[in-house]
Amino acid sequence: MAPFADSTVFAQILGYLVGVGSFALYSPIILRLWRQKQKAAEGLVLSTWWLKLTSYTASDIYYINQGYNLSTYIETLILALEAAVVLCLVAYYQTLANHRFKCQVTIFLAVSILLLLTAPIQLVALGQGISAVLNTGALIPQFILNHRRQKAGDYSPITAGLATIGCLIRLFTTVQLNDADGLLIATFGSAALVNASLMIQICYLGTQIEGRTLSDVLTADGRRSAETEFDEADNCQTTPYHKEEDIALVGIQENSPLTERRQN
Repeated sequence: MAPFADSTVFAQILGYLVGVGSFALYSPIILRLWRQKQKAAEGLVLSTWWLKLTSYTASDIYYINQGYNLSTYIETLILALEAAVVLCLVAYYQTLANHRFKCQVTIFLAVSILLLLTAPIQLVALGQGISAVLNTGALIPQFILNHRRQKAGDYSPITAGLATIGCLIRLFTTVQLNDADGLLIATFGSAALVNASLMIQICYLGTQIEGRTLSDVLTADGRRSAETEFDEADNCQTTPYHKEEDIALVGIQENSPLTERRQN
């Protein structure tokens, strides 16, 4: 009995630690979008983030309806919020934040609230099953984009790696705290597989196709942000031709007939 109690407490602690760590999952992508704007948004697929947001929201509704402990799903609440931030930033910098996008967001919020408050458990369970499929399929457009461009892309390998570790931990906590819920096992197992595969693809394309080092690929988030700031500062300082143009313009003005008449 004591070992079981200890493993339960350990699983709860792990669950909350995953929740804390989830703040860092999409923050590299958010930071890159904030600093590089359109340049970073070009390497991301809007549909990926719609699918992620839908998947996390469906999972949150399932957890809440099942009455599971907060430690078993705290990170999905945080990830839903982060996915919404990335979705809005990508839409904004890809100039897709139009009336249609705003209507889609409004409908999404209304349906989510309706399902949370009134949906029967059978429908909620179906939503969680669909969530497992969405969570797996959400990264497929990113796979295709990276393969088509033959580049590592702008999806953070750190994000993919952290997601893989988090899903593996969630497999353990699901067994310990949620009676090995089959839907959750399928969700986290498939998500771990897909995120690990994406991380491998990014590392492969970065090292084998682009000729970069593994360290260079894995630290791309921080380095690209620094390079962007340097380039912006450098561009502000490398415009000496304006001075020459201004001098020439002054010379023309001084020699013009209008200037001579004024002087006389």
